Amino acid sequence: MKISAVIPAAGSGARMGLDIKKPYLKIGSPPYPPMQKTTHAFGLAQKALPLNAVKGT
Repeated sequence: MKISAVIPAAGSGARMGLDIKKPYLKIGSPPYPPMQKTTHAFGLAQKALPLNAVKGT
C-alpha cells in the first residue's frame, strides 16, 4: 500500500519519506529496520518508474 500511495504522489515521494521517518523517531522504536524497508520500497518504486516520468509529474 505504501508503494501504491507513492506512485500517484511521486512528486511528494520525498515528503512522504520524511513523514515516515518522523513518527519512528518520536515513538523511539529502532529507526533502522523500518527505514531500510521504506528506502528499499522507494528504490523498487524508482526502478519500476523511470525517473524522467517521476520528475515530469
